[in-house]
Amino acid sequence: MAHTAKSPPAATGGARNSDQSGKAIASEIVSPKQDLQALLPSRATLSRRWPGLRVNRLTWRWVDDASRARGEDIQSLLAFLSEGGSTQ
Repeated sequence: MAHTAKSPPAATGGARNSDQSGKAIASEIVSPKQDLQALLPSRATLSRRWPGLRVNRLTWRWVDDASRARGEDIQSLLAFLSEGGSTQ
């Protein structure tokens, strides 16, 4: 059975879980936004299927010039893409 222990606080905001050998547990490293970003199609696919779509990947604000739809977060972008890019 692997022993889990807390490591000292990291410079980027808090302690992380590690196993006995000192390796970080993968589920603790990946942020939830990175998980959501993995659900997005590639930039090439986005530009091909939605040519008017502009996404700020830092703030996740987006606007589609073709339909005038816009959103403030990645969840609204995923909902927009799942609807096929139609207006809400």
